[in-house]
Amino acid sequence: MKLTSIVRAGARATSVSGAAIVLAVSVSGAALAQTPAGPPKPDLSPMLFFVGSWNCTTTQSTAPTRMGTLTKLTITADPRGYWLTQTTDRGVSYITWDAKKNVWAFIGIGAGGYGVSTSPGWTGNTLVVTDQYNSGDDPIATVTFTRDSDTAFDIVYSVATPQPVSETNSCMKAAPSTGST
Repeated sequence: MKLTSIVRAGARATSVSGAAIVLAVSVSGAALAQTPAGPPKPDLSPMLFFVGSWNCTTTQSTAPTRMGTLTKLTITADPRGYWLTQTTDRGVSYITWDAKKNVWAFIGIGAGGYGVSTSPGWTGNTLVVTDQYNSGDDPIATVTFTRDSDTAFDIVYSVATPQPVSETNSCMKAAPSTGST
C-alpha cells in the first residue's frame, strides 16, 4: 500500500470520526435543550368563567356577624395552563382537573388548615363542590356555585354536622382597573 493511500484512508477515518463527534455533540445538546414532558394540561375552559376579580357580599348566614361582609375574590389562570388560583383574605385555593379520578379538584390552604374538595363539574348553571378532606377535623361541607350571568354568581356554603352552618354570598365581577390614579 502506498503512503498516499494510507494518508487518504487516515484522512477519511478522521473526517468520519469528526462527523461522528459533531453528530454526537449535536444529539446530546438537543437532548439537553428538551425539557421533560410533563403531564398533559387539563382543559380548564369550563372554569374560566371564574377568572377575574369579584366582590362577594354575604347575604344570608347562620352567623349574624357575617351578614353584609364583603369578600374580595381574585381568580387567575396559571400561565403554564395547569391551575386556576383563587385568592381571598381567608386563604388560597387551586382548581384543576384530575383526569385519573374524572373530577375537578379544589385544594384550599388558609386559616391554619387545608382541605381537598371535588366536583364532577357544571350541571347547567350549577357547580356542586363537596369536601373530601379537611385538616383539623373541620366538618365536611358542600359549596354550591350558581352562575347567574357572565358577571354574577352565588355561593351557598353549608355544613350539616355537627352544628348546621349555612352562608350565602352574592358575587359581582369587579370593573376592570383603568390603571389611572
